[in-house]
Amino acid sequence: MKAKKYLILLISISTLLTSCEYDIDYKGELPEDKLVLTTFVEADSVLSFIVHSSAKPGSYESYDGFKNGNKYIDFENKIINDANIDLYVNGALRETLTKTDNNSRYTFATIPKHNDKIELKIKHKNFDEATGRANLSLTKPQLDSLGVFVQKGEDEYGNKLYRIVVYIEIRDNGGDNYYQITPNFISGYSSDTNNVSEINYIGGAEVLYENIQGAFIENPSSIQEGDNRFGVISNKKFKGGVYKLKLSFRLTYFDFNNDSSPKFLKGRFDVSSIEKQAYDYLFTLNRYNPGSFMSEPVIIIDAIENGYGFVGGKNTLRGNNININFQ
Repeated sequence: MKAKKYLILLISISTLLTSCEYDIDYKGELPEDKLVLTTFVEADSVLSFIVHSSAKPGSYESYDGFKNGNKYIDFENKIINDANIDLYVNGALRETLTKTDNNSRYTFATIPKHNDKIELKIKHKNFDEATGRANLSLTKPQLDSLGVFVQKGEDEYGNKLYRIVVYIEIRDNGGDNYYQITPNFISGYSSDTNNVSEINYIGGAEVLYENIQGAFIENPSSIQEGDNRFGVISNKKFKGGVYKLKLSFRLTYFDFNNDSSPKFLKGRFDVSSIEKQAYDYLFTLNRYNPGSFMSEPVIIIDAIENGYGFVGGKNTLRGNNININFQ
C-alpha cells in the first residue's frame, strides 16, 4: 500500500511539472524603444558617456536551450551619435552638445563641483525626451583599512599561480548608504608595456571572508549562483558598524619557462559612495542573467525619466597605487 502511495505521488508531481509547460499567446503591443543612459557623475571629474537606444525584448543576447540557441544584436548600431543634450548645473543651463566625439561619447567641458545638482536632458527626433539627475553632495566613504597584496601558489602540474587579494574595512556613519568597490589594475605579460591585461571587472572576484554574511552578495537568485558583477553594496546589514571584506582576483596560471609569465602588476583599488538610484539600477541589473535559460524574471529599477538607465552621483576614495615586479 505504501508503494502505491509513493507511485501515485510521483505520477502527480510529474503531471504537475508537465502541466507547467505552455506558450503564452501575447497579443499586446511591445513598448516603444527609449533612450538609454548609464553614467556616474563625480565632482572635479570630466562628464563623458555614451547614449544608446533600447531594443525590443528577445533581440538581446539570449539562450534558449530547447529551441533557438543564441541571439545577438549589434550594439554599435544602437549608439545615438546625434542627440541634443543639455547640461544643467544647479538649475542653470551650462552647456549643450549636439554630437559625439570620435569615440562615440558625449564629453562636456563643464567640470561639476561638490554639492552641485546635475540634470541632463536628452532629446532626439526618434524618441521621447529623457531626463536624468544626480546630486553631488555625497561624502567619501570612511575606511579603517584598505590593503592589496599578491599571493603566490602552484597547481598540481607545477604551474605558478598568482592572485591579488584585497582587504577592506568600511566604517559606516549610520545613514542610508550605498557603496561601490572597483579594481583598477593592469598586468603585463611581456617586456612590451603596451601588451597588458586589465583587471577592472569585480564579477570574477572570489569572496574569501566577510564579517557580515550576505552583504557583498545579497539575496542571490534561488536557482542561480550569487554574483556581484558591479561591486555595489548597501549598508542594510551593517548600518553604523564596520564591514570587513576580503576578495581575491586570480591573475593567471603560467609557467616561468614560457613567454606568458606576467612581468608586472600596477594599479589601485577604489571604494566609492554612490547614490541610491545608481545602486538600485545596478543591483537589479546584476540579477538579470541573459546567458541562462533558467533565468528568473527581473524588474530592473530605472532612474531615467522617459528612458532607461541611471544618472548618479559618486564620490570615490582612491586607494594607494601599487607597482609590483615579478622578476
